Amino acid sequence: MDPFRPADPAEPVRHLRRRLARVLDHAARLPAWCDPLAHTAGVNDPVERLRALPVLDREAIQARPDAFRDPRPRSVEIHTSGSTGRPLTYHLDHRARVGRLAAYARFFWMHGWRPWDRSLSLKVLPDSSDRVGAAWIDRTLLAGRRVASAVSPPEEIFRAFRESDPHVLHGLPSAIECLGAEIERRGWRPRRLRRIFTSSEQMDPATRVRIEGLFRAPVIDHYGAAEGFIAWQCEQLRDYHINERQIFLELLDDEDRPVAPGTPGRVVLTTLDNRAMPLLRYAIGDLAVEAETEACPCGRPGRRLDRVLGRVMESFVLDGRAVSPWAAVSRMREIPGLGAFQLLQTGPLRVEARVDWRGSPAPGDVKALLRETLHPKLEVEVVATDTFLRLPSGKRAPALRVDQAGDRA
Repeated sequence: MDPFRPADPAEPVRHLRRRLARVLDHAARLPAWCDPLAHTAGVNDPVERLRALPVLDREAIQARPDAFRDPRPRSVEIHTSGSTGRPLTYHLDHRARVGRLAAYARFFWMHGWRPWDRSLSLKVLPDSSDRVGAAWIDRTLLAGRRVASAVSPPEEIFRAFRESDPHVLHGLPSAIECLGAEIERRGWRPRRLRRIFTSSEQMDPATRVRIEGLFRAPVIDHYGAAEGFIAWQCEQLRDYHINERQIFLELLDDEDRPVAPGTPGRVVLTTLDNRAMPLLRYAIGDLAVEAETEACPCGRPGRRLDRVLGRVMESFVLDGRAVSPWAAVSRMREIPGLGAFQLLQTGPLRVEARVDWRGSPAPGDVKALLRETLHPKLEVEVVATDTFLRLPSGKRAPALRVDQAGDRA
């Protein structure tokens, strides 16, 4: 039986309400939630009860972490990547840890990653096996895996890739795209590669097309965070099925109101599986779009995401006015011949556009687009390069102010 395909199409809805009701009852015993949930005691519908709560942010947990934690269940300590600032210390109980590992294992198996496959993972942060128990996956499903640093120089990543010549490649889209460019420059093609798994960064259609063209293998993306395994692509490789066995997901606007399918919204999670530190209406700092169509061709029920847009981008401040770089980033991907890029605000009315050209350079198109979407008097410097600034977590942000960046790639 496919564990991602319930026999009864109504089962996910019933499951969600049962689990959500239990989570709310349990959280009501914790100091952080006892008063807010007391005001919802007369509401019978668990979804309505949840939506009566305020949206939770990382700073609220960091200010009083013990108030959100139940110390009774045996748990492990996890630290988020810190992509949006100071990392969050998160406690995951044993049962939730096993369930999440099993969900990842099922996902990889469903898409053809076998224990006997050679694989290469391009990772940024230290391996979390000791913290979350993933050593079990390393010994079984990922027994043939080799790990390389995603922030190493391209020639080192290429050397590790050529030496392993893997069946499966796994890692950040930006690192895999950089590796693909190095492979193209050297004129070497892998012999065994048949699957590419990506996560942790936005996978936009243009990047997917470039990676699949460079490696001649399908890209299978999934959406996960330290707080939970959120969504995954099925064999149709289209939308992202929300992991409703472990997550209740909301997409909200800036006023904390639900957005309609097809409209970008902030990703707000409620974890259904973690008694050690239940997160209720927790904004993880990402944007996503819910799918508008009724059903996926694969036949699995439940809600889906059409796109995962990645981290909420902090506004540029241009000529004293806050301007979101989102529109500029979205349209930059449409410029012909443009590969990886990054927009850096380097002055009050100045932006540096770092671009890796894959076709004929068109700096005039970049300047015109940025002035149209950001500010008509913007000073734009277009720099041709394959070197980009990274956040402290090691991820590459498409747009940021230079004082937010971490080490150079």
